[in-house]
This record gives sequence, C-alpha cells and structure tokens, in this order.
Amino acid sequence: MDSEILAFRNVGYSYPQGLRLSERFPSLRREAVAGLTISVRAGECVALVGGNGSGKSTLLKLANGLLVPDHGEVLWNGDPIDRSRRGLARLRAEMGLLFQDPDDQLFAQSLVQDAAFGPLNQGATANEARERALDALERVGLLEFADLPPHVLSHGMRKRAALAGVLASHPRVLLLDEPTAGLDPSSEERFLRTLEEFRGNGGTVVLSTHDLRLARRVSDAAVVLRSGALAACGNAEDVLSDVAMLGRCGLAGMRTEHAMPKDPGGDAHSPARLLVLTGEGKGKTSSGAGMLLRAVGHGQTAVLARFVKARPSAEVEVLDRLGVRVVGGGKGFLPRDERSSAFQRHAQAASEAWVAAESVLASVQAPALVVLDEICYALAKGVLAEDAVRKALSVRRPGVSVVCTGRGAPDWLRTLADTVSEVGCVKHGYADGIPATRGVEL
Repeated sequence: MDSEILAFRNVGYSYPQGLRLSERFPSLRREAVAGLTISVRAGECVALVGGNGSGKSTLLKLANGLLVPDHGEVLWNGDPIDRSRRGLARLRAEMGLLFQDPDDQLFAQSLVQDAAFGPLNQGATANEARERALDALERVGLLEFADLPPHVLSHGMRKRAALAGVLASHPRVLLLDEPTAGLDPSSEERFLRTLEEFRGNGGTVVLSTHDLRLARRVSDAAVVLRSGALAACGNAEDVLSDVAMLGRCGLAGMRTEHAMPKDPGGDAHSPARLLVLTGEGKGKTSSGAGMLLRAVGHGQTAVLARFVKARPSAEVEVLDRLGVRVVGGGKGFLPRDERSSAFQRHAQAASEAWVAAESVLASVQAPALVVLDEICYALAKGVLAEDAVRKALSVRRPGVSVVCTGRGAPDWLRTLADTVSEVGCVKHGYADGIPATRGVEL
C-alpha cells in the first residue's frame, strides 16, 4: 500500500430536510454523518459497512464533492478538495462514483455513447472517447451490446454498463455504492472480477455495503458506521470478526463467510410454474419477452419457442444477442382456408416448432424459463397434436417454468396452469375496440 490518497477529518453533514424533520420528530438524528475521521491509502480496498441510513452513501458523495461538509475537511492527495468548477472536474475524473441504482447514471441512447460521455468531458476527441468507451465495455463483458440502448438490458447488465461509464474516464479511485445489490451470483462474480482487474492495475476502491460476506472477501480495511458515527475502523478481518460490535450496529444477522452455505441446487429445486397469457388484447408476446430478459438478468436459462411468428425479426435478434435462446419459427398467422397450400405450410412450420420446443422442455437445464409464443393460437387452430402438448406440459420439471401465449387458450390448458391472465380489448384513446394490454398480472 502507498500513501494516503483520501481522508476525512472530523467531517459532519446534515441534509436540509433532515434538519427540518428532526425539529418535528426529535427522535430522528440531525446529522447524516457526525465527526468522521477516516483514511484511505492508495491501492487498498476499504469497505464502508453499516445498516440502512448509517451514512455510507453520504460519505461517498462527500468524497466525490457532490456534497459539501458542514464542518471538517475532505482531503484528496493531502489537500482539501478544490471546489472550483475546474477542480471538481479534475477530482471526478480521478475518483469515479458508481450509484446504487444504474438508472440514476445511464442516460444516453446507447451504451457506447453513455460510456464515452466522461472522456469527452475530459477533452478527448470523438474517436479517442469511443475507443475508451469500447475498451471499458469490453472490460465489463458488454462490448457486443455497445450499440444497444440501456433500457433493454437486465439490471445486472445495466449495473455493469454504469461501471463501464466510470472506468472509461480512467479513474484512480472507484467509489461504489452497494455495488452488488440486486445482482444474482453469476452477475456478482463477473462484477467482482472487473474490480479485481482494476485493483490489479493499482486502483483504489471504496465500497459501501451491508453484506459482511462481500466485505470480508474483497476489502483490506473496514469502516463500520452506526447512525452516522464511527463504530469501528481497522483491518477488515479484525473488524468484521467482532461479533459483539456488529451486533450493536444491527449487523450480526447479515451474511458472513461463516453463514450456512447456500444449497448448490438453488433455484433448480424451486417449484415450476405454468403461466398462460391469452385473450384478444395485444402485448402477450412482449410480456413474455420481458420475462425472458428478467430471467437472463437472474442468471437463468431463457428459451423462446415461436409457433406462428416468423424468424428472423428485429425483436428476435435483440433477444438472441441478450442471451435468450430462440427455437422454432412460423410463417405468420394461419390463412382462413384450411384446405389451402399456404395453410398447410404454416401448419407444418408450427409442428416443426413443437418438435424443437418439446426437446427443450425435456432437456433444458434448470433454473430456466421457457416461453411458448403463440402456442395457444396454434392449439386453437388444431395444427398441433393436443395430446402430445398436454402430456409435455403436465410434467413439471423442478426449476423450469413455462409461459404459454396466444389467444384462444383451450380449457384444459387453463385448468392445468397455475396462473391465467386474460389480455382484453379496452377503450383506446383514438378508437374503440383496439386490442390493448390490460392488467397483466404474473
């Protein structure tokens, strides 16, 4: 470890609304942080540990210059923070802050534009900024999605995209507010590998968390906060082994390395669910797509089987790029004349899609979500072998949930399902009778 890079000297801060509330409710404390003295040395990882409202996020915002302390000083490289416009710009280029909610940080039309924003503000040319943005996206494993808008990504991917935006500015220090909150285990591991790489290149990390397991794993030093005050500070192993102190701070029941190990089967042993989205309204396929993206975000296997709608399409391309496996593919909604050659071609495509879907249902690795898009319509039109479909859907493999979409769901499927959502036609702003999604509850 090198010399001190960041320090707080008797720092206190009160939010204006907190002062007003404390006047009405004396039991509420006035100061968000009170008289904190903390040092961070270059190259180390410091964990700010504490329960909700203990002052962790406030301390990070004070470090980055977003908040100005009511008293005391925040030192950067041994000097008080230069709060001029130019001084704060230099500080934030060297000390990147990652917010807890990535949606508070992502704003551009694509990931590469968002990640290039910091370098452009630092004076880089458009080409240099793009190169730095692409490099940062590659470091967090999102290079192939560089041109996608942030809102189509899962929560974990958006969190990594926000981190890329910080890394593109080439900071010396990362300030991370609850960096693994809301991440599934695989997303957390990927995120932490990126932090290890940053530290391996000499970077310094200050992270806030109430996850003691995470703090023990990644930090060299730990700071425990309680109601805005310093409860303990020192070597992470020593501080986080003080069970009595952690108990006084309300942290004794939180996860540690000594907690009971998680069942390795995890979600694979969770109950399977069968959901049906039917009715005349639109939005059934979109709802299924949204559930697939959420499954990807939680590290689950996600499969879309198409029975009527054709492949390829822009929608399928995006799902495929985001990790959803797509099988089957129809030729459009079936013609009315069941004796026509066109109807037969459509029916054959739907039958082939069922062969692929049946194989998926029998072999997909749990935990998984499988969406059978427009299978209800195909069943209603009689182009699928009803007995085979009923038999396959009656078998509940642990950890594998299935969503069936399409209008005209048969009664036997409604009875078999755990949840049936009827998407109806509702009044539209411009005309009556236009199909629209209403109250889809899953």
